[in-house]
Amino acid sequence: MHHAHVNFKEQEMEPITLERFLNEPDLERCLHAAARRARSRTMHRLVKRLVGRLVPESLPGGWLARLG
Repeated sequence: MHHAHVNFKEQEMEPITLERFLNEPDLERCLHAAARRARSRTMHRLVKRLVGRLVPESLPGGWLARLG
């Protein structure tokens, strides 16, 4: 049985033409929202990695671990 990511990669993407992008306001909102979520996830990972490198693990109270 294939892994879930293999099945996802095999799905073909429907190309988005400029005409369709300009004529469908929902498509534009959807693409911008997806880009915003991707940027947010990337920034979260980068900040978490930076804090992990700069702050020692043995802080009292474990406040950093509660931040997630």
